[in-house]
Amino acid sequence: MTWLPRPDAAGADAAGAGRTDAGGGGGTGRAGAAGRALAEAGGGKRAESEAAGAAEAGGAASAAAIPASALAAGAEAEGAGADALGAGLGRRAAAAGAAAKSTSAAHTIRKPRRTFTATTFAPGRRRKQGERRLCYGDLVIDQEPLPNADPLALLTSWYEAAVESGAAMADAVALATVAPSGQPSARMVLYKGMNGGALVFFTNYQSRKARELEANPRAALLFYWSSLGRQIRVEGRVEVLAAGDSDAYFATRTRESQLGAAASPQSQPIKSRAELDRRLAELEREYAGRAIPRPDFWGGYRLLPEMLEFWVGREHRLHDRYAYTRSESGWSFERLAP
Repeated sequence: MTWLPRPDAAGADAAGAGRTDAGGGGGTGRAGAAGRALAEAGGGKRAESEAAGAAEAGGAASAAAIPASALAAGAEAEGAGADALGAGLGRRAAAAGAAAKSTSAAHTIRKPRRTFTATTFAPGRRRKQGERRLCYGDLVIDQEPLPNADPLALLTSWYEAAVESGAAMADAVALATVAPSGQPSARMVLYKGMNGGALVFFTNYQSRKARELEANPRAALLFYWSSLGRQIRVEGRVEVLAAGDSDAYFATRTRESQLGAAASPQSQPIKSRAELDRRLAELEREYAGRAIPRPDFWGGYRLLPEMLEFWVGREHRLHDRYAYTRSESGWSFERLAP
């Protein structure tokens, strides 16, 4: 089989604040410009009054110590310096405003053909009448899942749409397992594609998840793409991936990832980070100049779906849910209440 590559990381916008050092200017122009910039940025009347006082004091000192001709030249330089400083402060204020806007409580996440607004409320704050924690807007999927649709093909279609949209970590899925005691646990793993109608992920066979899967070979996976207002739940039986398939995937990993998989006794207690780094350095020396074989304690799993639920976020918590359940005759379909 062909393993899915990691989706490209979504581009991030970078914001910076420009600073212009004004040269040739005296105290009056600089203080006045600073006061005006602070007032515009939210400093208010206090900043204006303090700046005005500084301007008057600076002007008096300059007039007493500088000849008229020099004072005239200085005033011209002050004007240029004040303009430059004001422009610099203005750019800094604009950049700060942009940064504040991007991290404001209410923000819009860009995605194709949809509007998704998330509002964050302070802990303990009671929401007012009409306030909503999540507003999905007009979320309409291109085509509703049909009763006779192939749910595995639909999962692949939704996953590819998430990758193409630039959704962050589109291949990240939550994996839930259950211990013999009945205690459930969940963690994030990476979805690596289909293998004979089963969903594949890789891990350390000595990890907690692996021990729980050995005792109870059933699990659930959850895809969630917040920027698209979509999620997929998958439940089913789990089995170990064939060694040859695990070898083939391990060979596609970067050398650093191969060494990391071999160095880490996943889920086991270690004394310090230094212990892990020391083990990694030992393996780097051991395999210098030659290929790194897949450790026998590391490989893949196949989750064979018995139930898939496709979820689409709607306004007022009236979400759309479409469930497919495997039976002897194929897949049965039903729509679930939100």
